[in-house]
Amino acid sequence: MIKKLIPELEAISDTELRFGAVEILTKFEDTLEWCPSSSTGEYHESDPLLLDHLKRTFRFAYSLCEHEHLPRLNFNITITAALIHDIGKCASVQLEYPGEEAVTREPTNWAFRQDTFWVYRPHWNNHPVTGSLEIMKCETLPHKEEIATLVYTHHNKWFPNPQEVLNLEGRIVSMADYLSSRDYVRFAKGWRKYG
Repeated sequence: MIKKLIPELEAISDTELRFGAVEILTKFEDTLEWCPSSSTGEYHESDPLLLDHLKRTFRFAYSLCEHEHLPRLNFNITITAALIHDIGKCASVQLEYPGEEAVTREPTNWAFRQDTFWVYRPHWNNHPVTGSLEIMKCETLPHKEEIATLVYTHHNKWFPNPQEVLNLEGRIVSMADYLSSRDYVRFAKGWRKYG
């Protein structure tokens, strides 16, 4: 799976940030390749898988960072956050049955999807929170507070978990995710209008 992300990882010029991103992505390697990217956790033919969504979001963020002439450190932090922004979705799914005790104790919180995997709804719906917590657990990732904040606020003003974004880097990650989630977005006066 990491082989599919080599061009994106090589674009991160800060070696420590690259290794930290690899550690986080490797932790969820089994899930990442087949995990859906939809807001409900279900497979839809029109939606890309999560891995494709992350790659696309990365490319949008990279272009936006270049357009804004971000300093090299901010540039690397922003594109790293874009590459792992939805990692919280991986933390909320599992292939095997979660266990009778977990299902009977919280029957409405687990959902079986397409005879394939289980989704823990609170974590899926709040994947920005779950993702930022996973990032904070990473031992090797530098600037993890900044990256966790960008992941936590990447749903700027839209469902689920809308958080106000104040800095340019956060608006870039949010806009890149928004653009990647839509097949076509018609611009009126540039991307800042939507941030």
